[in-house]
Amino acid sequence: MGAGRKTETINADSTLPASEHGCISARNLPKNDLAGAIFGCKHSTMEECLVKQLFGLPSSHISYVRNIKPGLPIFLFNYSDRKLHGLYEAASHGKMHLDAYAWSDGGAERTAFPAQVRIRMSQQCKPLAEKEFKKVIEDNYHTPQHFWFELDHSQTRSLIAMFKPLAGTIVPAVYPPSQSNSFPALPAPKRKLKKDAPATSSVSKNKFAALFSEDIEAGDG
Repeated sequence: MGAGRKTETINADSTLPASEHGCISARNLPKNDLAGAIFGCKHSTMEECLVKQLFGLPSSHISYVRNIKPGLPIFLFNYSDRKLHGLYEAASHGKMHLDAYAWSDGGAERTAFPAQVRIRMSQQCKPLAEKEFKKVIEDNYHTPQHFWFELDHSQTRSLIAMFKPLAGTIVPAVYPPSQSNSFPALPAPKRKLKKDAPATSSVSKNKFAALFSEDIEAGDG
C-alpha cells in the first residue's frame, strides 16, 4: 500500500502465455490429490522470486493455489529457457496478495501474479530441461507448449527423484515444524562438507517421500 503508488486494473498477465488464463489454467485436482505444484517465472523475475522466497501466478490459478499448505513440494518453471528448478517446499498456505506489489517494476503497480505462496529451498539442484521432465507430466500438456501446474502424487514423486543436487551443496538447517505439515522436520546438517565429497539429496528426498508413505493420512489444510 502506501502513498504515491500507481493503481490500475490488470486485465491480463504480462509475462505468462495467454493460454495460461481462464478456464484452462487449472487441472482442478481434488485437494487431497494435490501433491505438488509448479509456479512460473522468466529470467527477469526469477531473482525476485528467490530473494523474496515468494512464488506467484495470475489470479485464475487461485483455485488450486489456495490448497497449498506448508511442506508441499514446489517447483519453479522458467519460461525463458524452459527449465524446471527445485527442490523447494511451501513455507506458507497459498493465498492471494501475500505481496500485493511483487514483480511490478519496483512496486509501482499492483502485481499481476497475486496467487502466491512463500517458499524455502529444500535442496539446491541442477535444473531439468523440458525434454527431461516432460515425460513425467505429459498428461498435463494441454497444448504443445503449455501445461497445467498441478501435480498428483505419482508425478511429484517422479519429479523429485529426477533432481540431482549441485556439487558442494548441503541440506539447509532445520525448518520450524508446522502443525499442518505432515512432513517431518529436516535434521540439522553437518557443519562442514569436504570439497571433494559428493553432495547427497537423500535427507531431502526422504523428507519429501514421507508424503507418499502409506502410514501418513492425507488431511485438510
